[in-house]
Amino acid sequence: MPTDAYDDIGDDDLVPLAKACKIFLHGHLTKSSLRREHSRGNLDIIRIANKDFVTRNGIRRMIERCTVRAGQEPSKPDATRSMDRPPGVSAHKALKMMLARKGQARTGTGSPKAAAKVRLKQLRDSLPATSPQAGRRTTRNKGDEQ
Repeated sequence: MPTDAYDDIGDDDLVPLAKACKIFLHGHLTKSSLRREHSRGNLDIIRIANKDFVTRNGIRRMIERCTVRAGQEPSKPDATRSMDRPPGVSAHKALKMMLARKGQARTGTGSPKAAAKVRLKQLRDSLPATSPQAGRRTTRNKGDEQ
């Protein structure tokens, strides 16, 4: 019986994402798919020196978390799950309605432009000063006299 070249990988050994896709998932998923499952909270990724790794046990836990049980509705992406829209309303229309409600709640006006201006002012006011105004230096061009 031939032995698999990857049998020596332990359950908690770190495996780069690309290699994990090949050996654990037989190339059916990509690194991007694994990163997406990580963002959904289904996969633990270990990042060392800006390189992403997973373990065999981590992949097993992801598969358990993603398994759809009989009678259970498959999970939807975060964007559609959080947006409960009335039947017959398009996603685009529902998004516009949701943004309008949020804008009215924040600013008391129905204008998205007014809401954006208020939010921009809030963000500007929250930023720290980058340099003191009184100590501002002027630059001189080469031909200028003192």
